[in-house]
Amino acid sequence: MTIAQAERFKNVGKTLRHLQLLHYMLGQYFDRPATVKPIKVVTGQDVMHVLNLKPGPQVGNVLDAVAEAQVEGKIKTRKDALAFIKNFPLKQK
Repeated sequence: MTIAQAERFKNVGKTLRHLQLLHYMLGQYFDRPATVKPIKVVTGQDVMHVLNLKPGPQVGNVLDAVAEAQVEGKIKTRKDALAFIKNFPLKQK
């Protein structure tokens, strides 16, 4: 191998490491499980109005439960969500 040929290939190791890193990062991105994020059919304001709550963590807990029920297919419409909220068991302090 001549010096000129060696000069052309001196960055091959660095390029290979970059390609390996890129392969790893793309694999992490595309191989992760899909995240399901349903469309919001109610807001925190709706939750506070229906349950007569003040802003706080309980509102978020109810919204999380609504989203989970949507994913499970139990809630399909805003009307379903409002009925779900009315029957939601709140934890008392």
